[in-house]
Amino acid sequence: MRTIHTAGLGAVAALAGLAGVLAPTAHAGTAPTPQSKPTMLVAGTADTGYSTAGYCQKRILRWGYEGYRACGSNRVIDVSWDGNNTPDETFVIGPNNHIYHVWKRAGGWKEMPGNGRANTIRDACMGPGYRGIMVWAGNTTYSNGFYSGKWHGWEKGTC
Repeated sequence: MRTIHTAGLGAVAALAGLAGVLAPTAHAGTAPTPQSKPTMLVAGTADTGYSTAGYCQKRILRWGYEGYRACGSNRVIDVSWDGNNTPDETFVIGPNNHIYHVWKRAGGWKEMPGNGRANTIRDACMGPGYRGIMVWAGNTTYSNGFYSGKWHGWEKGTC
């Protein structure tokens, strides 16, 4: 069963007009079918960020790695892939609508493969040998799956 912890979810209207274009890429092979949900630990989104060059950004720190996320709700999600209610990986929508992630031994924030852009993070999914993240770009859902040791690019639809 999926557990969701939320704190301070606010309106996303401020960034609704900044809808980025998600550039899906095809991937080789067939993804395993997701069969369960990871534990979602949704990070707080009470915004006290600041604007520069037309972007509103808020500092975020995970495992000692500093980064910036877009202001507004649903821009950050901490995922516990093993279900022990401690974050294993964090995903954010950056101030430029690029999608980034970090984990304990990442060495720093990494842009998600596939040249994706999004407005909000929707959810995460997992199954044997598979984990994935879903985002919204405008009114369309895109997903990117991790299996066979790598992320496989953005595709329209859920994982």
